[in-house]
Amino acid sequence: MKIAISGKGGVGKTTLSALLAQIYAEAGRNVLAVDADPAPCLAGSGGIGLQLSSSMNILAWPQVTLILIAILITVVVSEWVSAKVRHAII
Repeated sequence: MKIAISGKGGVGKTTLSALLAQIYAEAGRNVLAVDADPAPCLAGSGGIGLQLSSSMNILAWPQVTLILIAILITVVVSEWVSAKVRHAII
């Protein structure tokens, strides 16, 4: 399951994200919470940083690396396709 939360500033996105990550982690699910905000503070929300840092030792780093490479390739290909489409339109 993937959940992305975005929206206007100051509406509780980080708090909601931290709570969802904590709920899923306590239910035994593997959770990877990423805060892409320019001023990230997810790790300090509600003590979740301590719980997440202790679970970093059991994180499957080869799988995480593979996922990040797949995301990078997807972004590069989509940007290339977008540039080709824009060039064809113009």
